[in-house]
Amino acid sequence: MNKKANRRALFICLFVCLLYGALIFKLPERVSARRIVDTPQTKPNTMSISLPEAGLGSINTTNIEQTNEKVMEPSFLVSVPIVCAAIKDRRLEKEGLIFIKKSGYNTADCKKPLDILKDKDEEGLKSILKIIGTQYPYGLLKKEGILYSKELSAEDIMLGRGFVINKNKLLSLYSRYVTDGCSSLIPYYDKGIAIQQGKGGLEMTAGNPALTKMSGKETTEWIMPNLINLSLRTAIEKITAHTPHVRVYGSGYVVEQHPRPFERIKGEPECVIYGRTHTQ
Repeated sequence: MNKKANRRALFICLFVCLLYGALIFKLPERVSARRIVDTPQTKPNTMSISLPEAGLGSINTTNIEQTNEKVMEPSFLVSVPIVCAAIKDRRLEKEGLIFIKKSGYNTADCKKPLDILKDKDEEGLKSILKIIGTQYPYGLLKKEGILYSKELSAEDIMLGRGFVINKNKLLSLYSRYVTDGCSSLIPYYDKGIAIQQGKGGLEMTAGNPALTKMSGKETTEWIMPNLINLSLRTAIEKITAHTPHVRVYGSGYVVEQHPRPFERIKGEPECVIYGRTHTQ
C-alpha cells in the first residue's frame, strides 16, 4: 500500500514539474497550431461612412491655416451674408437705423446695417442680432447645409469667432445673398483676406484691395473706428483695413487716437495711436 501511494505521489510530482517547465520555457506558444491559408484573406464587411464637406468645424482653430487650407475662421467675413440674408428675408430694413449702445460710454450711435458691416462694428452686429433673432443665424446655416457645433452661441456665429468654415461654402453664401442692394459691400476685407469680384465670379484673395492706388480722384468715405481701450495689435488691425498710414506711440492699450472715434474720413490719412505707456 505504501509503495502504491509513493508511486502515485511520484507521478504527481513529475507531472507538476513538467507543467512548471512548460510554462518556464513557453512551450505552448512554440507548439501552438496555426492555420495557413493560401488564398488571400477577404476583408470583413464593414460600413463606410462618407462625411459631407465640412462647413463649420471644431472650436479649436489653432494653426488652422497650416493644417487645412480649405477652412478658415471667418471673423466678420461671415457677418456680411448673414446680414444681407436678413435684409432679403425682410427681417431687417436696409435703410433703417440701428441703435447701438457704446460700451464704457454714456453715448449711443445709430447706423444703417451696411455701414455697420463696412465699419466692422461689433456692437452694431450684436444689435442687429437682437433684431433678427438669435435663431436666425442657426436657421440660415442649416438651410445652406453648413454644419456647426451646438456649443456655438448665435453671437459667435454672427461675429465669426470660435469656429472654422469651408472657404467654398463662404463664397457660396456671398454668391447667394450679397447681391443687388448689398453688392456695394464687395470687395470686403478682413484680417488679410478679401472677397472680391474676379473674372469667373467671386473669389477669395490675400491682401486688402482697398489699399491699392486708385487711378481717379475719387476717394472712399469711411468712419474712424473707436480704438480706445483696445490693444495696440487689435487697433492696428482695425485701422489698416482703411489706411496704411499708421503711427504708433507707446505700448499696451490705446488711450488716445487721431482722428477721433466715429469721425467721417475720406481717403487714406495718417492715423496716430497712443499707447498707455506713452508720455507726451
